[in-house]
Amino acid sequence: MREAADEGNARALFEIGWMTYFGLGCRRSVSEARRLVETAVDRGILNTITGESVTGNPYSQLRLGWLYDLGWGVEHSPYKAITWYTGAKIMGLRLADALIARVSYGLSRSGT
Repeated sequence: MREAADEGNARALFEIGWMTYFGLGCRRSVSEARRLVETAVDRGILNTITGESVTGNPYSQLRLGWLYDLGWGVEHSPYKAITWYTGAKIMGLRLADALIARVSYGLSRSGT
């Protein structure tokens, strides 16, 4: 995957950015994750992930929610994040529960 990312493949860049954000198999670095993800968005990955999300891919729903949650490559929107996280939760992804709880907690603390 690293070779594909080095060649500019949007999916590879995005997935390595995801892994880098969470420290999955690599050292965690939010700044490097953001750079990789925003490069992937510039190369069109958002259209791909959105299309997959709309057709019910829970992993893409989780990732799209994450983008809205962070505001990387899209406008920051906790409400859209919760919507996509909820889709992933309905499809059985347990990680979505924790992400929904975290975003909801942030909304309750901000008073919005």
